[in-house]
Amino acid sequence: MSKFKLKTLSVSLSLLCFLFVASCSYNVNIEPSDDLAETVKVFYDLKKQGRFFDTWLFERMSTYEDEKTRESAKERYFTNQGGKMQIKGYEIIEIGKEGSAIEGLTPVRMKISSTWPNLMGFTFPKGDNAFELEDLWQKINGKWYHVIRGMDRTW
Repeated sequence: MSKFKLKTLSVSLSLLCFLFVASCSYNVNIEPSDDLAETVKVFYDLKKQGRFFDTWLFERMSTYEDEKTRESAKERYFTNQGGKMQIKGYEIIEIGKEGSAIEGLTPVRMKISSTWPNLMGFTFPKGDNAFELEDLWQKINGKWYHVIRGMDRTW
């Protein structure tokens, strides 16, 4: 084998090994866990990165048993992510007592820093939008799922 072919083979193998290692480190199994603080952290890290396809796995709606209902909820979820405020930072202030919120859900007080919403015809102050909110979570089959709160119901 010539020196050139050997060098080319060596570089190709090195590149292949690098790609394999890099892809393994990126494709971590992302799913809710039995630790609420850890699940909240992973969920908001994904939101901060704009990885909404991954955040879907943390939503209570993703556990709906009826496939038609689940797919409909999934479609609405992704459609509604469009003009949302992008999260720039977050802090878990307090994790409430399990089951102590409405409908037996668990409250998590959060401090969020985000961009302002993208709404036509509205002007917003310069800088980040900082606010506190009470997030809701539910334990289903030993894992924590985020609950979306609406005006008159939760999802």
